Amino acid sequence: MLTNYLKEIPRRTNSLVLHPHIKAFIGYNFVAYGLYKMTSGPTKNNFRKRLTIEPGSGLISPVTAHFFPTDFFNMLTTSALLYTVGNRHIWKYGANHFWKIAIIGAIGGTLLAKSASNSEYSGALASTSALVFYNAVRNPSWFWLGTFPTLVALMAYSVYYNDRAFGGGAFAGYIAFLFAL
Repeated sequence: MLTNYLKEIPRRTNSLVLHPHIKAFIGYNFVAYGLYKMTSGPTKNNFRKRLTIEPGSGLISPVTAHFFPTDFFNMLTTSALLYTVGNRHIWKYGANHFWKIAIIGAIGGTLLAKSASNSEYSGALASTSALVFYNAVRNPSWFWLGTFPTLVALMAYSVYYNDRAFGGGAFAGYIAFLFAL
């Protein structure tokens, strides 16, 4: 009886109303970046060693790198993509699906960033690139340019700036689409 009731609840598609998960994710991005910027000296170096994936980073960094953005552009881009694409995705497919795609993107970004010898990564840009890539293929009407130009722009950014984590996340988003997750 309860399952029938839950199936009848329509999902919101109004992307102007922020889902609580997206609101918390964006707020956390700003707070984490602010904490990183407010630290100084050896503490900041310890954060950098533990919270970024780069040559010489710690063993825990592949897990913690997704939680602390150390770059303003990364934090701002992630927040903007979460506000637009992430919010529409979570209202259309649900929070569980959103987190599945985000985690798959984080794993893909970690694998590619860790395998590079001169790569540096921190923040949730791999997760958001997976969300954008997934939705560009699955929901092309969400994007002004359509599917192909959006995907080309994502890959051009990844190649031009040598952002392997972004490319790994985008590839993971495509794999998630292929496996119908």
